[in-house]
Amino acid sequence: MMSCVSMRAGARLVLRAAAVVLCCAALPLGAAKAEHTAERAVANPHEALAFGEMKVARWLAETVVRAAEVTEVDPALLMAMADKESSFRPDIRASTSSAEGLFQFLDATWLEVLKRYGAKHGYAAAADAIRPVKGRLSVSDADRAWILSLRRDPFLAAVMAGEMIRSTQETLLAANAERNVSGTDIYLAHFLGVNGASRFLDLMDDSPQQAAPSAFPRAAKANRTLFFSKPTQVAEAEPKKAEAGPKADEAKKDEAKKDVSSKDEPKGNADKASADKADAKGAPKDAAKGKAVATAKAMPKSLAEVHALLAAVMDKRVARYENAARDLGTRQYASAAD
Repeated sequence: MMSCVSMRAGARLVLRAAAVVLCCAALPLGAAKAEHTAERAVANPHEALAFGEMKVARWLAETVVRAAEVTEVDPALLMAMADKESSFRPDIRASTSSAEGLFQFLDATWLEVLKRYGAKHGYAAAADAIRPVKGRLSVSDADRAWILSLRRDPFLAAVMAGEMIRSTQETLLAANAERNVSGTDIYLAHFLGVNGASRFLDLMDDSPQQAAPSAFPRAAKANRTLFFSKPTQVAEAEPKKAEAGPKADEAKKDEAKKDVSSKDEPKGNADKASADKADAKGAPKDAAKGKAVATAKAMPKSLAEVHALLAAVMDKRVARYENAARDLGTRQYASAAD
């Protein structure tokens, strides 16, 4: 009796597995991969992988690596960009711009990449809804919300970022065949656009010490920490000490008289005096010593400084994910094949 039950249970499992295989086979490539990602997210929502100091949900890491393989770009670079842009938070929205999602696509950039690559990855309806109006891509009010909300889909956002990486590499190489396109150059294109990145690199080749904010004012406004140095506090010189002599002695006597008279002041004035003392205690140390503290204005960084800062940030992240992302992709596709 037990063997019959086991056989029936086994048969049901086989039928379920066959149904899943048939469904996935019937779906387009992108849809099948997205569905697999959703299943993994539901099955293991809290399972995390450690990449150095960064912990990433396994399903999300697999999603980004899968998108890199679909678009044939370096998975370590795509992981590094997701780390830099959102710290792997698919729903985050910037406070200083329209950037949103895992790769922080701006509204205009998202419309551009979705129009160009949407149909290729199963989003033909969204791509068709995006149309040029007076030289700029636009969507109707009825379609705008849902099309822009697609940025919060981790797989689609990663695929669009991967397509942008490929396009950027080709464009930058076409502009200068001798240029060694780095991950930093590609990241530049992510928030400056391909044309902006090409212009940035050309300007840096010609005049690396040029102030970056003057060349890219809009980007500088949205990324002040990247384009400007931090303001610093500067303590000015102390006032000159009083000269010794009769006048100094008279000044000390006057101060002593004030201290004595303050003891006989009405209660209200005494309260004020104690309040003044309390304020003095809470004052900055330099101010109490008589120093004047001034805040220096934030200084603009040069093109070379901005590029060097981005290079340090991106190189560190690419190294963080280089081996782990590759291993994750291998394990992932081996299990999918089984």
